[in-house]
Amino acid sequence: MFQRFINKIAVISGGANGIGKAIACRLGKEGATVILFDVNKALLKKTIKEFTDENILAKGYDIDISDEEQLSKVIKKVITTFHKIDIMVNCAGIVGPTSTRITDYPTADFDKLYDVNLKGSFLITKLH
Repeated sequence: MFQRFINKIAVISGGANGIGKAIACRLGKEGATVILFDVNKALLKKTIKEFTDENILAKGYDIDISDEEQLSKVIKKVITTFHKIDIMVNCAGIVGPTSTRITDYPTADFDKLYDVNLKGSFLITKLH
């Protein structure tokens, strides 16, 4: 395997599962230190252990990326600890209900979808 990402620090939102996890794994296997952000604490812990068992340098933060204050603190921790962020991957995302009439779709659910899928990516990009 290539070693294109030696000495690189990669932050991956939604990194505990799915596409985010796969990207983090690939970056880690190619030498990056991967920093995973995910709201699912148990899954995050499990993924960090899997990566560590595969000799991937990984650290995880249980975080809601739509919370600007919380995200700002964690980004500062990452920069203080690792002195930089070289790669940012925005993979956190949620889906709304399918086959649901718009009149039956709660506005609060739409707001959460927007907060994670759009605002979260905006905030990570803005704050790093």
